[in-house]
Amino acid sequence: MNQFLPLLLASCLFFISHSQITSNTYSQHACHPDQSSALLQLRQEFIEKRISFDHVRYFDHSDYINYYSISYPKMKFWKSDTDCCSWDGVTCDAEIGLVIGLDLSNSWLCGSLESNSSLFSLRHLQKLNLAVNNFSSYTIPSEFGQLVSSLKQLHLSFTNFSGELPHSIGNLKFEDIRLEQQPNRMLEVLNIAKNKLNNTFPFWLESLPELQILVLRENGFHGPIWDPHTKFGFFKLRVICLSQNNFSSKLPTEYFKTWNAMLMGLGKNK
Repeated sequence: MNQFLPLLLASCLFFISHSQITSNTYSQHACHPDQSSALLQLRQEFIEKRISFDHVRYFDHSDYINYYSISYPKMKFWKSDTDCCSWDGVTCDAEIGLVIGLDLSNSWLCGSLESNSSLFSLRHLQKLNLAVNNFSSYTIPSEFGQLVSSLKQLHLSFTNFSGELPHSIGNLKFEDIRLEQQPNRMLEVLNIAKNKLNNTFPFWLESLPELQILVLRENGFHGPIWDPHTKFGFFKLRVICLSQNNFSSKLPTEYFKTWNAMLMGLGKNK
């Protein structure tokens, strides 16, 4: 028996050491209680209901097929007694457990996204995807501006939003567009396609210095795509999609002279 004692002790020490490492690793990924609470509250703000395609302006049969093949109620499987970092659609920072990504696309969300939604308390979000849900023809809450300092991707396509695109997405007040007074704005991707938004061209989005992809297609945007009193920026823009709107003028070629990132991309594809 004594000859096996060293081996037994070594095995026990390895088990204890391995258990400690596993526990520490898990604790690094554990979701903050306030983040978990905010997500659980968000789940209570909507009912789960599949989308009716009656509200779609430009019906594409592929949308219907794709939706019914991949959609399901993701939040239904969130459990309060489990780590929210393991929940479907949730991504956390590996070191401190803050929610940095939320993908609730195709999740059967139905109802209005209110200005006091717990979504807007998730101030560390870098990627937010709410595409292909039904927010009941309500306007896009201006509170999205509270997330712009960290948010890099915002996907709101096919969500049945209506009204105007809030200036807060550019972290701007309508009456004050002095860019030098604004906080950091990290947004790189803004996709608001296939809604009922009714705006003139949102020149003020040029206040987003990192914006690379802008998708406005299939909405009710109207009027000219230029303003002689506005210096057209978007210096890092690589992709812009404006189709199936009601714009009343051509896109001036002068704009392309400022879109250096797009021109560089075209050069690489020659």
